[in-house]
Amino acid sequence: MKRILIVVLLIFASMIFPSCSPSENEPITLEAVMLNYRAVWTENYEYDTPVLIDSFTKYEKFLADHPEQTLSEEPLTMEFNETYFTDHWVYAYVKSEPSGSNQLSGEKAVLEGSTLKLTMAHFAPEIGTADMAARVCLFGIKNDLLKDVKTVKGEIQEKEKSNY
Repeated sequence: MKRILIVVLLIFASMIFPSCSPSENEPITLEAVMLNYRAVWTENYEYDTPVLIDSFTKYEKFLADHPEQTLSEEPLTMEFNETYFTDHWVYAYVKSEPSGSNQLSGEKAVLEGSTLKLTMAHFAPEIGTADMAARVCLFGIKNDLLKDVKTVKGEIQEKEKSNY
């Protein structure tokens, strides 16, 4: 009888104090392939907004609309190729920079309930160049992990030179 009472009390306590039981909204760091590049700058980009790319055709269009400034796009299509999109999606985040010396790189993708947070590290040196730059971060994530995502947020963390 004591065991039944203890079990009932534990169930009742977990209903009253839900923080004591495991939470469905615990943050989960997702495995992600992250690529970064500097795109040709234009004011027409959709800046500071995560963009879902759910097919290779859309990825090719994104690269054509956000061309790499200094290198070929081959490294970008080698990692995210047509086969990759059979079970992955890519989120792109584009940030406008007042200096080409500023850097932006993907750090992690975290799922918190129905919110996906794309965290990036930003480094701006004390002395930079006077050219505008568009920095692009790409996050490749298995699409079965993203089926319940309703909100996607980009979070940028400022980094010191010694931490970058």
